[in-house]
Amino acid sequence: MRMARRGRNEPCECGSGTKAKRCCGVTRGPGPAELAKAFLADERRRAVGRLLRVSRDDFDELFHEVVHLPVRDVSLQICLPRLLSPELEALRAAIDDDDDDAVDALVGPAVAELDDPQRRAELAKAVMALAESGRVDSQVAAVAVIDLTTASSALLRSSVLEALAVSVGAARTPAGLLVASR
Repeated sequence: MRMARRGRNEPCECGSGTKAKRCCGVTRGPGPAELAKAFLADERRRAVGRLLRVSRDDFDELFHEVVHLPVRDVSLQICLPRLLSPELEALRAAIDDDDDDAVDALVGPAVAELDDPQRRAELAKAVMALAESGRVDSQVAAVAVIDLTTASSALLRSSVLEALAVSVGAARTPAGLLVASR
C-alpha cells in the first residue's frame, strides 16, 4: 500500500494549523553559505577566463602579489571577532612575541575557525572592488578569486595573520598607522 504524500497546502503534521509549506523544516531557498559558494564559483569561472594566456611563471608572480594584498589594504583583512577564541588569542600572542614556530603551528586551526564561504566571498568582493578602482591589477584580482576557491586559501591565511598583527601593533595599517594593542 502506498503512503499518501502530504501536500504543501495541507495542515502541517506538527499540529500548528499552519500549512505545511510555511511550517516545520521547510527551506525557502538557498542560505547565505550556499549563495556565497555560488558567487565564488561564478567569479572563479570569470577569473579563469581572464588568465587563460598567462604563463605559469607569470601566474606564480601574480600569486606572490596576492599573498601580500592584506598588507596593502585594510579591506582585505578579516574582521576579527570582538572576543577572540583561545586559538585566535594564542596566535595573536605568538605574533606579538614574534615566535615564527608558534605562528606556523597555530595558524591552521585559527584560520579554520574563521573560514566560511561568506568571509571568502567578502574578501573576493573587496579584491574585485580594488581592481575596479585601479588599486589592484585585474590579473592579481583574478588570481585572488581563484585562490579563495581553494581549500587552503593563501589570501585567507594572510588576511587573518595581518589582521592579528595589526591588532597587536606588530604591523602598520596600509595608511602607515601603528595600531595600539588591546
